[in-house]
Amino acid sequence: MSEYQYYDFYKIDEPLTESECKKIRQISSRAIITPNQAIFNYSYGDFRGDPEKVLAEHFDMMLYVANWGTKQLLFRLPCGLVDIKKLKPYCVDDIISLSTHKQYIILKIFLDDEEGGGWAEEEGTLSKLLPIRNDLLKGDYRCLYLAWLASLNYYEINDNDVELPIPVNLKNLSFPLKHFIDFLQIDHDLLEAASCISKEINSTLAEPEKWITKLSETERNTFLTCLLKGEPHLAIKLNKRLEELSSKNSIELSHPKPRLVKDLLKKAEQLKEDRIQKNKVEKERARIKELNAIAGREPMLWKHVADLIQSKTSKGYDEAVRHLVDLRDLAHYSQKPDRFAKKISQIHQDFRHLSSLIAKLYEKKLI
Repeated sequence: MSEYQYYDFYKIDEPLTESECKKIRQISSRAIITPNQAIFNYSYGDFRGDPEKVLAEHFDMMLYVANWGTKQLLFRLPCGLVDIKKLKPYCVDDIISLSTHKQYIILKIFLDDEEGGGWAEEEGTLSKLLPIRNDLLKGDYRCLYLAWLASLNYYEINDNDVELPIPVNLKNLSFPLKHFIDFLQIDHDLLEAASCISKEINSTLAEPEKWITKLSETERNTFLTCLLKGEPHLAIKLNKRLEELSSKNSIELSHPKPRLVKDLLKKAEQLKEDRIQKNKVEKERARIKELNAIAGREPMLWKHVADLIQSKTSKGYDEAVRHLVDLRDLAHYSQKPDRFAKKISQIHQDFRHLSSLIAKLYEKKLI
């Protein structure tokens, strides 16, 4: 299988300058470059230079996917808007890491499926994940917890390890986070097990108008000046300042007590078993309903089966076999399996020369 690598860089806060576009073009003449994005595809060869450095110098997010199973999502975050102390508990060796580049912090999520990922088709994925960066700037670290959760499927982890701090609102995920879950292929039973003790809160500051009046005149003038200059993330900065004044930061509420990884996995396995059993019961109920509906038409169905076999067509045999499966299940449900066995034995005897029909009967274990 040929190798495939996909790099997608995106600039969110402001568009690329003309000189930046020219510099990025030097990496590859085949790159797809727009005022906010640069995409590089490699079937052979590799990215010239350091992707993380390119991100730090020019972009705000980067997605990397390789068809041997590697997935990376990187964020460039302004130092002034990030509390490293609160991010560090979510850093896990070889999975989630932080590095500092001048005025920015690079937050890196790295996952590697050793079994390989097949052909990667990730075009358009990054555009769906862009709002997650804004979540991080607001102090919402659900994406980091979800990345760690995904890593449980990729890496050998000590069962006695403790899970990461459980963020709020894991049961109420935004569309970008749902796309993130699909991208990382997180097991939904594991996600349910993780979210069952996550707190649900309203993270919106109540009565912001009230707290705006608490700002000093100097602060209000500063925010207005920044607004006129088009400074990015102004709403986030203002909201954080108002939360300070209100002594309320809903994202920072105390976390539930983290569990041992082995307990989290055990809970996920129990949820999986419960789901399978529930689906089995629901399927059985639906089947019983179907059998009750055909119970009064049993003689007519047997006659129809005979007519279909006499048609001596593949389509007729397929329909006949479908009816015979219904008649077999009805016989077992009605506790009259001997009668069905006698009739199907007669069909086998009468039409043993029809090899195609007999093969279909064997395939469905009717004989």
